[in-house]
Amino acid sequence: MEARSLIELTPSDLAPGGALPSRLRVPALTRPFNVTLDVPGNEEITLAMLLLGALASDACELYKPRLDGADAGVMLGAIGGLGARVERAAGGDLVVWGCGPRWKPAAEDTVLALRDAGTPTRLLSLAAMLAPPGRTVAIHGSPELSTGEIGAIVRMIRALGGEVDEVGGPGCWPIRVHGLAEESQFTPVRADWEGAAGLLPALLLIGPFAPYGSAVFLAGESEIGPEIRRTMELLDRAGAAAFSRGVDGEVCVQSQTPEGELGGFQHTVEPDAALAGLWWTAAVMCPGSRATVNGRWAKSVQAGARIANVLLKMSGGRAAGNAEMKPGSFSLRGAERVHAVEADVRAYPDAGLVLAAACAVADAPSVIRGLGALGGLGTLGGAEDRVGALADALTRLGCGVRMEGAGAEAAMHISPLDVTRCTEEVVLDAGGDARVATALALVGLRRSGVIIARPECVARDYPGFWGTLRSVYG
Repeated sequence: MEARSLIELTPSDLAPGGALPSRLRVPALTRPFNVTLDVPGNEEITLAMLLLGALASDACELYKPRLDGADAGVMLGAIGGLGARVERAAGGDLVVWGCGPRWKPAAEDTVLALRDAGTPTRLLSLAAMLAPPGRTVAIHGSPELSTGEIGAIVRMIRALGGEVDEVGGPGCWPIRVHGLAEESQFTPVRADWEGAAGLLPALLLIGPFAPYGSAVFLAGESEIGPEIRRTMELLDRAGAAAFSRGVDGEVCVQSQTPEGELGGFQHTVEPDAALAGLWWTAAVMCPGSRATVNGRWAKSVQAGARIANVLLKMSGGRAAGNAEMKPGSFSLRGAERVHAVEADVRAYPDAGLVLAAACAVADAPSVIRGLGALGGLGTLGGAEDRVGALADALTRLGCGVRMEGAGAEAAMHISPLDVTRCTEEVVLDAGGDARVATALALVGLRRSGVIIARPECVARDYPGFWGTLRSVYG
């Protein structure tokens, strides 16, 4: 099947939902670019603030939320069914009229069909405990969650003192969650068992709505990872006190009142750091190019924003003068060569995927550690599948790739390709993984012959990616 070139497509073809070809050729750049752009807001932050707003006791204003993804649509429908009211303001901003500190569903037995929305499933399964006493919420959750993950949700609800029925059987959907009795408090949880870590953000987010808040005990201070720290910062910004203390890594969330209430708040959702990293990476890969991404990056709560520090090293470091931080933007410029790097991305593995593209055209072998912390996406079941797909594609493009270690300690050693000799056409299928597909597309900016199969797979993560990539050609 003949591939079509990215630069031949019309704006309507490249718009979200446009008619993309089944195979898309990414032509190599012939000159440097200079772009200033916005990227969509972070979806995880949007979902967290929607939940907080829905359970607040007053109106909450969310500015620049990420609403173009499937998860946001599922979340909006679910909180509406549980009694919150959402108004869309000009420019895509939202006003969420909360119904908290307890849900106010119209039906005694509410059913939430959450389809393939993994994050809303985790958040709402625990938040369902805040239904009124005597009411239940049936969760038909995401099929992307494994049997073990569903079992972990059930275990966490019971550990918190809640009641849940495994209607579909152990480790299967649906589950039926019963509303807590009046003035019930969450039982402090020691979350050092398998499967608990992925539920901790959800647990912390419902903490302000229980009388006297909630507490969770981790397996040591080192376990307070980037997702928990981000959630604690978001709680603080919404007006709930979140803090850690003690040698056991105790994390506490304090409600504003003894009854467990949270007042109204205003919050501007940050641009997604992983998506911003795509364009900073593209600039670093292409000598003389510059990418400026708008956003208050100096105060970001996202671990993924740290990718800028790695990319800065790859562009020659601070002394080279290729970076510029302003109150409302951050810029990176590509140096004459891409410097090899050794980076640990376990705190931001999704953002770290794109580093492989820069390493593919570096001046020496590079090492990326921590990609084993990735979750599954698309038809790729987990970190091993995703890293394997990336490694295979880089090898086919002409890189030398060697894996070392396993699990979270796995390291990818990348020997760069020779862009002057590796010019044959290579069709790459990322297995439905948007992050892998976008990283491979960036390699096409330097290496001729890169063709992305099923380019529509990026739509779930970044619907505007191809249109923005087209803009760098001028």
